[in-house]
Amino acid sequence: MKKETILQQLKSMKNNYLPEGFVIEGLFGSYARDEADETSDIDIFIEAKPSFVERYGIKSIELIEEIKKEMSSVFGISIDLADKTGMGKTAQKFIIDRTIYV
Repeated sequence: MKKETILQQLKSMKNNYLPEGFVIEGLFGSYARDEADETSDIDIFIEAKPSFVERYGIKSIELIEEIKKEMSSVFGISIDLADKTGMGKTAQKFIIDRTIYV
């Protein structure tokens, strides 16, 4: 799968989830670096806004897993989500600097 295809699909998906407070920030990892091979998953940088968590409460964790499964189904590849909200400053620095934003 090509990086450009992934980015276009993420832009489309972003509009679907944004009103809920689930923000698809962009692509990072091997696909962003053009180093993906047949064993690579797609790494997506997201943010579950406080409004998302307030709206769904503890069910927000389950909903994020459902979104991840939907994405995996669309792409036909395993997906990893990195949530900006729950990561430390060091992890944020490495991911933020290496993300292709949509």
